[in-house]
Amino acid sequence: DILGRISRNSNKLRLKIVYKG
Repeated sequence: DILGRISRNSNKLRLKIVYKG
């Protein structure tokens, strides 16, 4: 589903931000 893809992408972005932070 589109919503599923967006949620997965958002989660990946959040993880990247956390690692950078």
